[in-house]
Amino acid sequence: LTYIINAWLEADRDKSAELCVIGDGPELLKLTRFYGTDLKQNNITFLGHLDQEDIMKILLRAKYYVSASISEGLSNSLLEAMAFGLVPIVRKIPENEFVVEHKNNGYLFSKEEDLCRLFSIKNKLEGEDRLSLNALSTVRKCFDIRIIAVKYKSAVRELVLKSRGKI
Repeated sequence: LTYIINAWLEADRDKSAELCVIGDGPELLKLTRFYGTDLKQNNITFLGHLDQEDIMKILLRAKYYVSASISEGLSNSLLEAMAFGLVPIVRKIPENEFVVEHKNNGYLFSKEEDLCRLFSIKNKLEGEDRLSLNALSTVRKCFDIRIIAVKYKSAVRELVLKSRGKI
């Protein structure tokens, strides 16, 4: 999270833009103390733990989903954000590359400078509407539960048939 906040503070960005951080954890108090008044002056808000309904309200007003996770499995929050049409801006790690294709349905970054550049108003994100539609399309085509269920049934059926020597 420090990574995202530092890039946000360094970027020559739209001063009316807001960075909302959803979630809580042991680092939250330390971060609010460390950044102090910089948070409010730079439109950074820590929202803490929210229930699903409140998260949906935030996603409906947001344009982007940002994550600097170094490693994780397939991110449910990434898929959820894309299902709302948010443009993902995520760290270039294999798990995210499985979902996000750079400049097609979102953005991948490797360094803090890359993230800062993406936040910068000088480098206004191109094709925002197209990226949003592509993000939504990716989730619908590849991660819809009905599609996954069909693929899962097929894989299980194949395993059963192989174990019975029928394939």
